[in-house]
Amino acid sequence: MDERPAGDQHDEEPGSGDAASSGDLLCDIAAHVTALDASPGARTLLAEILAATLQAFTRTTSVRDPLPATAPHSAEESLAILGGLDHLRSSLAAIEATWQVRAEQKIREADRREGAPASVQGKGAASEVGIAGRVSPASASFSLASARRLVQHLPGTFGRLWDGRLPVRQAVTVASTLATADPETCAAIDKMISEDPLFLAGKGDRQLRSDLQRMIQQLEPERSRDRAERAARARHVTMTPLADGMARVNAVLRGVDAAGLMKSLQRSAESLRAAGVKHSVPALEADLLVGAVLERSDPPSRGCFISCVRVRSLTEV
Repeated sequence: MDERPAGDQHDEEPGSGDAASSGDLLCDIAAHVTALDASPGARTLLAEILAATLQAFTRTTSVRDPLPATAPHSAEESLAILGGLDHLRSSLAAIEATWQVRAEQKIREADRREGAPASVQGKGAASEVGIAGRVSPASASFSLASARRLVQHLPGTFGRLWDGRLPVRQAVTVASTLATADPETCAAIDKMISEDPLFLAGKGDRQLRSDLQRMIQQLEPERSRDRAERAARARHVTMTPLADGMARVNAVLRGVDAAGLMKSLQRSAESLRAAGVKHSVPALEADLLVGAVLERSDPPSRGCFISCVRVRSLTEV
C-alpha cells in the first residue's frame, strides 16, 4: 500500500489505465467535469467551485507568490498551497452559506405546498441542513443563522468571504456578534469591513468580537439599557463532563457579580494557602465554590470533582 501524502503523487492519476487519458491529471479531471451529465444549475455550481479553486491558488494574498509562481518541492510551494487552501476554504464557506439559505427557502416552500401551518413552515430546515452537513441540529441552527445573516444582511462581508479574502472564523464572528444589531448598524459595520481591509487584519475572535461590540455601542447608544437587560436574561450555568471523573462548569453572569465572585474566591483561596493548605489557588477556588453552593462543612482542602470554574462577564458573550 502506497502511504505517501497526496502532495507527493503529482505524477500519478487515479484510473491511469484509461485509454482516453491525456497524461495530464488536471486536463483529464477538467474533461470529466465538462462531460458531466447534470442539470444547468448543478453545472453552474461546479463551475463556481472550479473558479473559486483557480482564484484561490492563483491570487493568493496571504503569501508572497501564488502556487504557479513557486518552484516545485520548495518551501514556497508548500506555503502557497497552505495559503491557497485557506482561501479556498473561505470561498467554499460562502458557497455553502448560499446553499444553506437556499435549502431553507426550498424546505419552507415544500412545507407550504403540503399545507403545513405557517407557524411550522421551515421549522425542520436546521435539522435537515444538519443531516446534510453531518453536524448536530444545534450546530446546524447556529450555522444556518450565521449564513442567513451573511447572505441577506452583510453583502460586503459575504463578498470578501466569497473572494477568499476573509477567514471563515472571522466571518462567523462578525455574523454572530451582529445577531441583535439594528439593520442600520449592520450596514455601517459591513461597509467598513468591505472598504477597509485592515479592519480585520490580525485580529483573533475575542479581539474582533470586542471591537464589534464597542462599535455597536457607539452606533446604538440609546439601546444600551435594552442590550444589558437582554444579556442579563441570558445568564446561565452549564456543565460539560470531562475525562477521569471531572467536569467543567461555565457560568455566564452579570459583570459586577462575576468580578465580585472571583475576587472573593481568590481572597479566600489565598488565605487558605497562607494558612498552610497545599493545594493550588485555582484548585482551592473551585473547592470553595463547590462548598459554598452545596453548603459543605468539609474543609475546602478536600479534593472535589470540579476541574475548572470559568466565569465570564456578559460583555464577553
